[in-house]
Amino acid sequence: MQLKTQRSALSPTGLLVICVLIAFAGWFKLLLPITFTYLVDYLQRAVIIVLIVAYGGFRFRTSAPVFTRRVVMPTAGVILVTLALFYIQHRTWVSLPILGDRTYHFYMIDSGLLFVFDMTVGLLLVAVSEELLFRYLFVRTFPSSMKLQYFLSVLLFGFLHTPQGWYAVAVTGATGVLDMWLYRKTQTLVAPIASHYVVDLVIFSGFLYAVSGPSVGG
Repeated sequence: MQLKTQRSALSPTGLLVICVLIAFAGWFKLLLPITFTYLVDYLQRAVIIVLIVAYGGFRFRTSAPVFTRRVVMPTAGVILVTLALFYIQHRTWVSLPILGDRTYHFYMIDSGLLFVFDMTVGLLLVAVSEELLFRYLFVRTFPSSMKLQYFLSVLLFGFLHTPQGWYAVAVTGATGVLDMWLYRKTQTLVAPIASHYVVDLVIFSGFLYAVSGPSVGG
C-alpha cells in the first residue's frame, strides 16, 4: 500500500480534522438500538475510508511483498502483545466512567447472519478505517515529526474509546503505540491492518473472554 502523489481539494491537516471529527461523532451510535448501532458504525467507517482514498492519496496496492519475515514477524509479535494487554484488561477490569456514571459498549449480536457479517466485513471496516486514520493519515500529515505522529495519534486513538471509560482509553492508547511502531517498522499499512483485524476477531468473537474467564472486577 503506497501513497500516490496527487493534488487534493483538502490539505492533509484539513482531511485529518474532518476524519477525526467523524470518528468521534460516532459516540452517539452507542445510544441507538443494537441493529442501528452497527449499521451507523459501518457507514461511518466506510465514509472515513472513502474520504482518505479520495483526498488522502491512499491506494490499496503494495509496491513490495508483504508476506516476508520483515513484515510477518513484527506483526505476529504485536498481535501477541496486544492480546496480552486485552487479556490483562479483561481479568482486572474496573469500571472507570468518563461520560457520566456508566461506561458504554457495543452490545453482543444475537443474529447469526449479522454476527458473521460483523466478524468479516464489519471488523475489516474497523481495522482499515482506524489504521488509515490513526496511522497512515497522521504519518502523512506530520511527515517530519515522529513525536507528533506518536503523541497525537495515540492520544486521539485512546480517547476515541472514551465511552468505555478510563481503563479502555489507557489500554487502547497503548495498542495505538504498538500499531504505529508496526506501521513505521514495516513501512506497509498491511501490517497494522492485519494485526488490528486479528486482535478484534479474537476479542469480538468471544474467544478471548472464553479463554480468560470472568473478569475480576465483574
